[in-house]
Amino acid sequence: MLLIPLILLANTCPPLAPVKAAVFPANFNVELKVEGDAEAAGRTLAQRIADVGGQDLTVAAPLPGRLIIKGFIPGGLKGLEPLLVPGRFSLRWVDETATAAALGTPAKLPADGALPPAPADRTWHGSDATAVLLEPATFADADLAPCSAELKADGVVGQTLHLALTDAAKARFGEETGRRIQQRLAFVVDDRVLMMPIVQEAITGGRVQITQPAEGIDLRVLQALLRSGPLAPTELQVAK
Repeated sequence: MLLIPLILLANTCPPLAPVKAAVFPANFNVELKVEGDAEAAGRTLAQRIADVGGQDLTVAAPLPGRLIIKGFIPGGLKGLEPLLVPGRFSLRWVDETATAAALGTPAKLPADGALPPAPADRTWHGSDATAVLLEPATFADADLAPCSAELKADGVVGQTLHLALTDAAKARFGEETGRRIQQRLAFVVDDRVLMMPIVQEAITGGRVQITQPAEGIDLRVLQALLRSGPLAPTELQVAK
């Protein structure tokens, strides 16, 4: 099968500094089934793999609906799996009033775990013994400044991921946070809520930061997802 490497110049973000792994990255050679534009998916995945420390990559679409990826990535196929997600980012306000009306204060899941139907344009998010209703996305991928995701060391919490909003979104974000002080704002990637900080004051600088969640996605992986933009196909799976 002839492999024709994809042209990676379509990726607008400059490469990150190489990751120095404690051990040699695992070698991998995998074929993926793709729903959608395989070449576009290949470009997105190539940038994501490079951002988490991949080396010597060959990403090709030899047939419709197929991608072949060769090279090195920390963790091999297991390290690739977290990158095979849409990676759609959004900020969503918690509807405190509707949550309290449905579950009381503090909001607790019913004993049987069954939640009442969500009101129109609201979505339940449950965690442990609590649940909240989230409003529709207020800010999404298009509101992030291209290539702005930056990891920084923090002496208190370890690493934090810093994001910048576009100029147009920055003004809107400042206005919204200013009138919704003491409300929770959920940081969501796909269907996963990473954190729900309480807004203490208007955020006018157009920058937000994410601390490492106790469980779930690694910040380096999240940085790669946000730098590349969403993955167009809804599903990628290892071809049998």
